[in-house]
Amino acid sequence: MTQTTQRGTGAMAKNQTTVYDPENPPSITIIKTIAEQEGVDSTELDLRLYDYLNPDALDNVMESNEVEVTVSIVEYDIQVVDSDIICILE
Repeated sequence: MTQTTQRGTGAMAKNQTTVYDPENPPSITIIKTIAEQEGVDSTELDLRLYDYLNPDALDNVMESNEVEVTVSIVEYDIQVVDSDIICILE
């Protein structure tokens, strides 16, 4: 199960933190979180994660502890920390 908390006002929150189900890799959670932020289904997003990073490499790197990765995707800065939390900052 994915838990999401949002901080900010308006339709689009300024900060969103998603604690994700370990059954889903970070790459999938990034896409789902962006889709949620955009208010669409993840299959309706007009972006490919491969255009910004290698999803398989991200998932492999995040398997180890104490790792932090930050990447900009579209207008979002995404921070993946210890394979547990993804923060999206607009």
